[in-house]
Amino acid sequence: ICTTSLGKRLIGLNFLRLQTEADFRYSLVRVRDNAESIAFYGGEDIESEEISNRLTKVVENKKDLIKSQRNLEYFTTAYQYLIQV
Repeated sequence: ICTTSLGKRLIGLNFLRLQTEADFRYSLVRVRDNAESIAFYGGEDIESEEISNRLTKVVENKKDLIKSQRNLEYFTTAYQYLIQV
């Protein structure tokens, strides 16, 4: 029961991981495809800020995912040792 409640958060975080990584990849491809237009209209700063924001979201989600996995692993390892006692 405890493992289920600790692991339930991982479902949403993994879904969010896929979504944020896809958004980040999309922004990189969009910049590559439209590089000439971006340079012509002077949009480098705007595009750079957008990519930085999306990368920050990816990194923050990864940190949350690592924390949740760590907590779940701590609990399951501790439980396995307590069973033996």
